[in-house]
Amino acid sequence: MSSMENALGSDWNGAIYAHCAASNCPDYI
Repeated sequence: MSSMENALGSDWNGAIYAHCAASNCPDYI
């Protein structure tokens, strides 16, 4: 369960970071 949550969290953070980097929103960076 911990491994699954960690993988999901990492993937989610990566997606948000990539999206905000492309959208240029400083809120998440």
